Amino acid sequence: MKKNTRIFWVLCLNIFLLQILVEARTLRRIDVKKFETKYSLFLEASYYDLDEQENEYFFDGAGAELKFESANLNGIIAINYKDSRDTFFNDNQIFLNKFAAELPFNGFAVAVGKMDNMSMPRNYNYFDRMILTRSFIDNSIFKNNPFGAQLYTLNSDFFYAIGIFAAPKFTTAPIFETRTNRISSLALNYEDYDSKKIETFASIGISSEETGLFMKVGLSKSAITDEELDNLKIMSADNSLTGHSKKMWYAAISQKYQAMDFFGGYYKFDISNFENILYDVLLSYQIEKNFNLCAGYNKSKIKNVTTANKLFANNTQYIAGINYDFSGMTIGYEYLNHKNSFDSQKLSNHIFKVLFVF
Repeated sequence: MKKNTRIFWVLCLNIFLLQILVEARTLRRIDVKKFETKYSLFLEASYYDLDEQENEYFFDGAGAELKFESANLNGIIAINYKDSRDTFFNDNQIFLNKFAAELPFNGFAVAVGKMDNMSMPRNYNYFDRMILTRSFIDNSIFKNNPFGAQLYTLNSDFFYAIGIFAAPKFTTAPIFETRTNRISSLALNYEDYDSKKIETFASIGISSEETGLFMKVGLSKSAITDEELDNLKIMSADNSLTGHSKKMWYAAISQKYQAMDFFGGYYKFDISNFENILYDVLLSYQIEKNFNLCAGYNKSKIKNVTTANKLFANNTQYIAGINYDFSGMTIGYEYLNHKNSFDSQKLSNHIFKVLFVF
């Protein structure tokens, strides 16, 4: 590790620990009688009309989220149930998606547990989505929540966050969740983390409540164990991989203006000896009170892989659709088109979604 980089991460860690120590006394002032409780439930199912394949019904999952809020302590517990065929990140059909405590103070918050990574430009939200279908980038880096400790700002025009997490292992995940004709992509599996390694994040951002504009940049740093390097060699069919570093930097912009909601993100992963560059664009537009148009563009470009293979090929994905909301229920249609550069294979998919949110 370069000297300047080491100094940067040590400084971030010291700031993080100092804030925790200074505000730890807040715990003694908590009044458990003043907690406000909120809950949310969701149930989701899809019907896939695959080109030149059998049509398929897929139960995407269900979940319950419970929040406890007070002036000086917040908590969240989320339990999810998923389809038995979705075994790419863990084998359990029922799993703990979130379990965390948040300590707010003076415009900041310290959080410990399994929850959204506040340093990232966005997180996958089961209850509030710009598009209903989970993109392959959602599956690659946003599928599950990390476990660790975080410090971040609250309700400020200037944002910064620092996070220390258990480092995830690598896995493969389908570009869309059907049984047939899968194309897989490399993914981070926060359900199977490495207890010997940590992953650190730092990000800054600016926002304008008046214009609805938000911009964020950030970076992360971790290391790859010998076991994970061997796993990458098997997945990539590239025995020349020797590097043990894993780092990422990213930049994103989002804009909410009247009926429009836009997000654009760029992620540059350096994993061992190769690069994985991701482009993530989402757009939704409310055309009527309950009708919404949505679109997504996702692309991955992998460089410096010496052995060509389907998993480490470039992927391009387009999503377009329309959905209707009423009384806690969303019915939507989305068209997905995906291309893998390894064999120029193209897949198209007509997806019909039903989502209940309570």
